[in-house]
Amino acid sequence: MLIPRPLDQACRRGARQQVQSQIAEGHKRGSAAEYIRFLGIAAGSAGEWETQLLIAGRLGYLKQGIAEGVLALHAEVERMLDALIQNPKAKISAEH
Repeated sequence: MLIPRPLDQACRRGARQQVQSQIAEGHKRGSAAEYIRFLGIAAGSAGEWETQLLIAGRLGYLKQGIAEGVLALHAEVERMLDALIQNPKAKISAEH
């Protein structure tokens, strides 16, 4: 079953916004452990976004060149998230 295009676009937009919102919420929690937890949730949302991009590309909603470019940007977002997750973990390890 194909997802109607407006709904598909809304879902992809929602996943992108979740990544940003989770990072912001975790940062405001005030503890490294909570920040890491929310970064992990953001990473899950990023994975959801990647899946939606792959499906949209396969269904022809995105042209091949555009899909590749967006997926390359997505990979950069995931690398940044991984770096953020590793930095607070080092601080927690040093504290305990």
